[in-house]
Amino acid sequence: MRNTAATPIYMYYNEDGNSEVARTVFIPDGTWIDVWSGEPFVDPQTITAEHNLSTLLIFVREGSVVALAENMSHTGES
Repeated sequence: MRNTAATPIYMYYNEDGNSEVARTVFIPDGTWIDVWSGEPFVDPQTITAEHNLSTLLIFVREGSVVALAENMSHTGES
């Protein structure tokens, strides 16, 4: 999949004992969009992305089509 990039996130604890979620991510050539925030990233660069534990870091290349749906227990649910 040349148009999608996903990476796991890690939870770590700072000196105060509070949990934080962050990940260093390399963005390849082109324009990439953070699926959750809509923020664009242009050209090769390394960023520090922060998300909570219920979302995965997902970036899609500009112009890609991504189908999103509400959470369901089974495919018969609407």
